[in-house]
Amino acid sequence: MNSDKIHQIWKNNIFRFNDAIRSDKAIFNEFIELDRLHSQRISNNISFFKKEKHFLSLSEHKNYQWLFDPKSYTFGAEVFFQFRVLTLLINYIGFKNILSIPPIVVREAVVPTMRLSFPTAIFLDEISFIVLPMGWLDMNNYLGFGIKQVNEKKTMKLEQSIQELQLRFFSDEILQEHLLRNFHLATSQSMAALIKIELSIRLKKQVSFFKDAHGDILPNTFTGLYQRFAYGCESFTLAHEIAHIINNEHKIGATPDEYLADETAISILLNSNSETVMGGGLNISKELSLLFSNTLFNLLGNIHFKLLSLSEYNSNAQKEEFKNRSLETGKKILKLKLSESESKTYRTFLMLLKEYSKTFDTILSNVKDLKTKLYEEGDKIVSSIFEEEDKDAANNG
Repeated sequence: MNSDKIHQIWKNNIFRFNDAIRSDKAIFNEFIELDRLHSQRISNNISFFKKEKHFLSLSEHKNYQWLFDPKSYTFGAEVFFQFRVLTLLINYIGFKNILSIPPIVVREAVVPTMRLSFPTAIFLDEISFIVLPMGWLDMNNYLGFGIKQVNEKKTMKLEQSIQELQLRFFSDEILQEHLLRNFHLATSQSMAALIKIELSIRLKKQVSFFKDAHGDILPNTFTGLYQRFAYGCESFTLAHEIAHIINNEHKIGATPDEYLADETAISILLNSNSETVMGGGLNISKELSLLFSNTLFNLLGNIHFKLLSLSEYNSNAQKEEFKNRSLETGKKILKLKLSESESKTYRTFLMLLKEYSKTFDTILSNVKDLKTKLYEEGDKIVSSIFEEEDKDAANNG
């Protein structure tokens, strides 16, 4: 197994993941060129893991000879996700057992809509892929950033970040509906992703409710405990997808048992320490880190389904299933013993999440009232964007 084979398998199955960027070579090259430190970031991230003996031994095996090859990765974050998955696996099933199963490769997918942004695991040509859509990671970062604003009592910034998240979601929906009604405007996923960005920018100017929508999630503002929360949610997400692979439910045609995957994810994280689950810098037990991780994962899923429900997609059955899954995992995890101080910390954490959810629901309710106007203005904007493209094409032709 090498980097070329991994990329070829992904390319051959790109339609399964709606990967807007990698599916269009010209747009992808432009996307990568925007970040001139991109290649250096991948190499730097790989260097963090080369000193670990387990990873060095793993890279000598035929399934993982690509592990330290920079060409194996597309985005810098994929490196960290890849080694986090391997760390969780080593802690759970042991080094030797990893060598006995097909290689696991983590990929990010740039999807054109948040509606398709649930993570997944799938088996293709002897590789188990764990796919993390950027939309899911984006929503997770906004959630962590929002909790930061709740704790610091920055009501305005909290509302602005929630508005930005919701605006991005509905921009997806507006564009998709427009394209469904106008088949002659069918465009590549990569172009759709770029149009969506422009649409959300113009909607802020046209719909006053969203004029201040803003999520200033920059490295210098998104640090400390709140960054750990986002990290923890990612950990449960990764453990859940690992569970599907371990339980052999990720092959095409298989029926995944989401309850079993959640239960297995709990065991996976309990076999790791707090630093692995939440990232470094927190002096807490692995039980409390699991509580944080699972609770955030459930809240993020809940937020996703709230948005789907408002956009009138038939997601009620999925929403109810996710709610029941959350209750089941919650019952299991709450049986874990915490110290008195950690129990107090967790209760405070739940209060922050409750306040975040309350604000999210209030803003979403207001969006529901102006939804007709939002979609009408959005549809006009999308039409004007396509008209501008046609004029540009004519002038350049």
